[in-house]
Amino acid sequence: PANARHICKGGEMRAFIETYFDGKDLAGLRKAITPNWSEDVIAAHLRLLDVPEQARAILEIGCGIGRMLRPLAMPGRVCVGVDASADMIKNALLYCHEFENMGFDRIDGDGALPFDVPMFDFVFAWLVFQHIPDTGAVLRYIDSVYEVLLSGGIFRFQVLKDDEFPERELWT
Repeated sequence: PANARHICKGGEMRAFIETYFDGKDLAGLRKAITPNWSEDVIAAHLRLLDVPEQARAILEIGCGIGRMLRPLAMPGRVCVGVDASADMIKNALLYCHEFENMGFDRIDGDGALPFDVPMFDFVFAWLVFQHIPDTGAVLRYIDSVYEVLLSGGIFRFQVLKDDEFPERELWT
């Protein structure tokens, strides 16, 4: 929202999350986060992420309602999404209810992940970090990934710089 910078001043991440995400139903969340995400748009984003076929455990930071994870949840693969919004997690559980190999967990938004051992061979954050007003939290997320990433695993994230199209800023 227009007042997000003001809300987040002083590290008030929880107020930002509550204002931006919480209190919306599934339709409201879809409109608030990405109103024009069709299956084609999601497929295009996934092509850019280039998730290795052999990836067996995938973590998405800032998963929202699970739109990026759904197509990745193939047999023999575990997909886990984390998000700072309780409403996002609640709606992800509804949106992805038919997948037994998917899990969702709420995080604090401070940069910590709720895992303490390497268990993922692919981790990604898509259209997430530019929404976190605390640069320190973003850096903590990046550091935290190395605690949960298996040896030889891949971490891909993207940030926007000066409103460039996200594909110009994909990092691995």
